[in-house]
Amino acid sequence: MLSDDFKEILDQYPIEKKKDIKDNHFAYKMRNDFLDDLKHFLESMLDLDKYNIKISHGQGKWVETPWAGITKFNSFQEGLNIGFTFFPDDKLVTLHIVQGHQKISNSTYNERKKVLIGIINQHKNLRSILERQNFTVQKTLNSEDSSEIIEKLYKYDELKDDDLKEDLRVLLEAYQKLTPKYEEMMGKKTDSNDLRSKLEYRSNLSNDPNSHDGSYELVNKTVEFISNVNPSKLNVKDMDLLYLMTVGTWKCGWDCKLRRIENSNLKENDKKSLIQVLNSVKGKLENGEYNNSKDHVGMFGAGFMAFEGKLDGVDARKFLSLCVELQKADNDEVMYKKAEKVLSRGIKGLGVATVSQILHCLKPFTFPIINGAMGKGTIVYDELGIELKKPVSESNYIENAMLIKKFKDTNYGFIKNYRAIDLLNFEMDNNNLENGKNVWLLSPGEDAAYWDEFRKNNIITIGWGKLGDLTQYGGDKDKILDALEKTYPKKSGTYRAQGRNKTPKQTNNAKAILDFSQEMKVGDIVFIKKGTTTLLGVGIITSDYKFSKESMIPIGLEKVPDYNHFRDVKWLKCGEFDATPEGKMNQKTLTNITNYPSKAFEGLLYYQALAKLMDDFPIDEYMHHRKKLGIKYDKEDFLDEVVFLEEDYNQLVNLIKRKKNIILQGPPGVGKSFIAKRLAYSIMGCKDETRVEFIQFHQSYSYEDFIQGFRPAIDGFELKNGVFYNFCRKAQDDQENDYYFIIDEINRGNISKIFGEIMMLIEEDKRGEEFAIHLTYSDEDEPKFYIPNNVYVIGMMNTADRSLAMIDYALRRRFVFYSVDPLFEEEDLFKNHLIGLGLKEELANKIISRFIKLNQKISEDDSLGDGFKIGHSYFCGEGFIDDSYGFKNDEDWYNSIINYEIAPLLKEYWFDSLETAQEEIDKLIN
Repeated sequence: MLSDDFKEILDQYPIEKKKDIKDNHFAYKMRNDFLDDLKHFLESMLDLDKYNIKISHGQGKWVETPWAGITKFNSFQEGLNIGFTFFPDDKLVTLHIVQGHQKISNSTYNERKKVLIGIINQHKNLRSILERQNFTVQKTLNSEDSSEIIEKLYKYDELKDDDLKEDLRVLLEAYQKLTPKYEEMMGKKTDSNDLRSKLEYRSNLSNDPNSHDGSYELVNKTVEFISNVNPSKLNVKDMDLLYLMTVGTWKCGWDCKLRRIENSNLKENDKKSLIQVLNSVKGKLENGEYNNSKDHVGMFGAGFMAFEGKLDGVDARKFLSLCVELQKADNDEVMYKKAEKVLSRGIKGLGVATVSQILHCLKPFTFPIINGAMGKGTIVYDELGIELKKPVSESNYIENAMLIKKFKDTNYGFIKNYRAIDLLNFEMDNNNLENGKNVWLLSPGEDAAYWDEFRKNNIITIGWGKLGDLTQYGGDKDKILDALEKTYPKKSGTYRAQGRNKTPKQTNNAKAILDFSQEMKVGDIVFIKKGTTTLLGVGIITSDYKFSKESMIPIGLEKVPDYNHFRDVKWLKCGEFDATPEGKMNQKTLTNITNYPSKAFEGLLYYQALAKLMDDFPIDEYMHHRKKLGIKYDKEDFLDEVVFLEEDYNQLVNLIKRKKNIILQGPPGVGKSFIAKRLAYSIMGCKDETRVEFIQFHQSYSYEDFIQGFRPAIDGFELKNGVFYNFCRKAQDDQENDYYFIIDEINRGNISKIFGEIMMLIEEDKRGEEFAIHLTYSDEDEPKFYIPNNVYVIGMMNTADRSLAMIDYALRRRFVFYSVDPLFEEEDLFKNHLIGLGLKEELANKIISRFIKLNQKISEDDSLGDGFKIGHSYFCGEGFIDDSYGFKNDEDWYNSIINYEIAPLLKEYWFDSLETAQEEIDKLIN
C-alpha cells in the first residue's frame, strides 16, 4: 500500500541517510519499488504515459527532504508539479501543488504564482472542495508566502490509502485547471515576457565569461601568443590550434589540445606558457570553478578536426591576423569594421559557425554565436523577431551581428555576454524535438540472452506470442491485460513480501505490450540494456509493429517460443558500455524514457546521459531538427568527404534527377560504393539510412529475392515480398521524400530474371500508380504494384571484371552510365585530400606520379585498357593516422597497401606475364 511505503520512508530515511547512497538497497527500493507502487496507485486517476512521475532521494548523495513528484512538464525544476515532501525527523508528509523555480527569476516566479492564485479564486467551487478536504489554499500573493499554492499536511498516523486517493483526485482536478495557463506562461506559446525571464537567468550565468567556461581564457591566451609569431610563418596548423580551443573536451580532449599546441608555429616559450594555461584551466574545472559544466571545458562541438585541405595558408593568415587585431580593440564599431573587411568576401573553408564561435570566445560581449545549420542555430533569433540575412554565410556574419546588437541593446540591455542567447537557443532546440519522437529502453530477454539475434537480424522483439497479432486488441490496454492474465496466468502468492497475499496484476507487462505494438513509431530511438547496469546498443526503429507466425528468436535449430512480435531496427552503435554512473536502470522489459531527467549529468535528459556513456554517441543528431531520421548532409559535405570535382558532382546530380536510374562504372578502387551512398544523402539533404537500401547482385540472385516469391514455411510455402518490393511500398507511403535503392555489382546478376515484368516500370516515364501491374505471384484481389516517382536506382559495376558478359541491353537503355575515373591526374585535388588526412607532401607527390605512370601502362596494354586502371581510393583511408594499425610511418602504410592490395591485382592483370607485374610492383615500392 502507498501509505505503508510513505511510512517506511519516514521510518527508514534518517537511518539510511547516514550510509553511503551508492548501491544502497533502500535507495534502490525508493526509486523502483515505491515508484511502481505510486504509479499503480495513480493509474486509475490519470494517463501515466502523459505524466512524469518520480521519487527522489538525491543524486550522488542523500537530500535532506526526500520527495515524490507528478508533472505534465519535461522538468520538475521549471514546470508546475503535484508533490509529496517527506519530513522524517517530524514524521510528517505534505501534499501540494508547487512551481519549480530553479530556472526563472523571482519576479517571474511571483508573477506566475499570482496568476495561478487568481485562477483558483475564480473557481469558487474548486476552492471550497479543496478546503473541505483540509487543503490550505492561498488567497493572495505575499512576499513571505511559501512556494506551495495548495497544500495539505499528514501526520504519520493519518496516512491512509483511501484518504490519499481522494485527496489526489481532488488535487488532480485543480492541477488540470491550472496547467493550460501555466504552459502558456512558460512559453510553449512563447511570449516576449517569458523569453525575457529566461534570458535574464542565462545572463546571470554567463555575464562573467571566465567564470562561465575555460574556453574564453584558452582562446584569448592562444591569440595573445599567436601575435608573437611572424605572420608569414602562420598556417593552417595555427588555425587548427585556435579553432580546437573553442571545441569541448568531450570532442577534442586535453591531449588533443596539447598536440595542437606542440604542432603549432608558436614560439617554444609561448608553447610552454600555453600548456601551463591549459593545465590551469583543467585544474579550475576539477575544482568546480566553471558554471557551464562540471564535466568539460568548451561550449561547442566540432564537425571536423583539421583545416588541412579546407583552408589555404593565405586565408588562414588573414583570419588569424584579424583575431590579433580584434584582441587589441575595445570598441564594437571598430571591431565590426575590421571583421567586415576580412569576412565580407568570404573565406573558403570557414563557415559561419566556426567564425562566430572563435570570435565569440575572443570577444564575448561583441560577437554573437550563429550556427546556420538547418535553422538550428537561429531558433531564438526567430522567436525574438530578428530577421537575419542569410545566416548560413560567413560573409553576412557581421551584418547579422550588428542587427542582433541593435536589438539586444534596445530590448535586453541586461545581456552582456552573447552566450546567454546561445544557451537559450540550445535549450529551445532540445525542446523542439521532431513531433512524436520517443526514446525507449528495452531488455532483450533475461541477461540479454537474445541480443545477438536482435543485432544480427536488425530487429527488436518481445515475448507473449500466444496473445497472437496484437492489432486485434485495438490498442485497448484492458483487453490486453485480460488476455495476458488468461494466457499467461501468474501464480498466486505473497506480493512484495509485505504480507499482501494476492496475485499481482500484470500491469507493467500489459503496458509493455501496448507500447511495443501501438506507441512505438518509426523514427523512435531504442536503447538496449543488459541487466540494470550495462548498455549494449542503440538504434532507430524503421518499421511498424509486425507479427510473425514463427518466433523471431532461433537457438540452433530450435525456436525460442513466444517471440513473435517484432519491429525492424537500424542499429547505430553496438558494444558493451557501463551505465552505472546513471544508477541502476529499471527492471521492466520496455520503458519510455523520453522525458526522464538524468541522475548524474546536470542539464541532460536521461537518454542524453545514456548516449554520453556510450562513448559520447551523438544522440541529439538523430533527435533534433533533422529531416526524417537523418543528420544534415549536403553538397558541401559530399565534396568534403569524397575526392570529387564540383562540376562532376553537379553533372552527376542532374543525370540521376533526369533519368532516375544511373550506373556508376569504373575500375577497382575508384570509390563507387563510397560515392553512391553519399550521393544519395547529399541529394536528400540528410543522412537518413531508412530511405537508402544497399544490396549486391550475384549469379544466384533471383526475382523471388528481389520482388516476390514463395518461401518454405512450417506448413508448406508462403508468399514473401522481396527487398525491392518492400522498399517501393515504403516509398509509396512517403512520397514527399526521395528514396534511393543502390545495387552493387549490378552486372553480376541475371537482369531479366531478377527484374522480370517490372523492367518496364523502372523507366522514368513509367513511374506512378497509373502504370501499376499485377505481379507474377500475386492474387487478382491484391493491390497492383508500381514504382513511385520518388524512387531512384543507383547501380554499380566494375569494368575490370573479366568474368562478366556485357550488361543486358534492356537494362542499358533504362539507365544512364557515368564513368568514375581514377583521380591521380587531378593532382591538386587529390594531393590536398591526402595532405588533409595528414600524409606528408613528399609521399603524396610520390603516389600521384607513380600511379599516373602505372595507369598509363595499363591503358596502353591491349589486353587491359582504361577499364583496368587502379583507383585512388586505396589511399583515401586514415590508417596511417591511427597508431592502433601498427604502422611505423607513412612509408610503412604505403608499402602495406602496395604489397597486400595492389600487387595481387597486378599479378591477376598480367597473369600471363608475371615478370611485367613484378616490374611494375617494384617501381611502385622503390
